Amino acid sequence: MKITSELVAISLVAASSVFRPILADAAEIKLLCAVAMKPAVDELSPAFERSATHKLIVTYGTAGALRDKIRTGEAFDAALLPTPFMDPLVTQGAVVSGSVTVVVRSLISVGVRAGSPKPDISTVAAFKNVMLGG
Repeated sequence: MKITSELVAISLVAASSVFRPILADAAEIKLLCAVAMKPAVDELSPAFERSATHKLIVTYGTAGALRDKIRTGEAFDAALLPTPFMDPLVTQGAVVSGSVTVVVRSLISVGVRAGSPKPDISTVAAFKNVMLGG
């Protein structure tokens, strides 16, 4: 989580510098955020609000639900979604082309119970075969 938190912090600070020239005084910034990022965003929001003098209004939801809100025209200032959900929004014109930046890459680990044989997960195809019970 520490790496994720640091990367999100970079994103939020960058957002602060983007909004500062446009908004003269404290403003509300509406962030649509995938619920997977909630712990990091909740931890970072107070520091962002102090440094940027803006109030962060965060709406958490599943990536699909937030994608649908954006598609139907819900107002927002920034969105933090997985790339597979963000890219189609750019293609559809719901998100400004060139404004999307990858701020986090997530690594996932696989483990097996002690004493169990190690499955072959050396390739994507082998991993898929193991997950499908092959």
